[in-house]
Parts: sequence; structure tokens; C-alpha cells
Amino acid sequence: MLVNARRLAPLEKDKIPLVQFFYGGTVKRGARQVHRLSIHSRIVDELEGDARAYDTGFVFDDNGTDIDMDIR
Repeated sequence: MLVNARRLAPLEKDKIPLVQFFYGGTVKRGARQVHRLSIHSRIVDELEGDARAYDTGFVFDDNGTDIDMDIR
């Protein structure tokens, strides 16, 4: 999802992406309980050489099948 949103470079074999994960616990959304996760990622603009940093929030259910992304 981060690659599609251009907040992370496409993954390459034998390279570990530079991201930080922050687990925010569980919250109620309507009648259901979901987990909060924030991911800090960086991508380098190859034309300008500048690094851009992003903070993206996610909420997901216990099964990990229902995921919502919050672009800030």
C-alpha cells in the first residue's frame, strides 16, 4: 500500500526498506475494535536527490484482512 501511494520505494530483493513502525494499541471504530499502526517511511526523489519523509496511519482488524490507510 505504501509503494502504491508513492510513500516507499518498490521493494528489491536483498534490500531492507527503511521504515519505523509504531503500534498504537486498539481503539473502537463503530461497533468493532481495531488495531492502530503508524509507519514512518522515506523515499529519495531520484531527480532532485532529496529525501521525503512520510507518516502513514493504518487501522486493521484482528485477522489483518480489513485494512484502512490514513494518509496525513
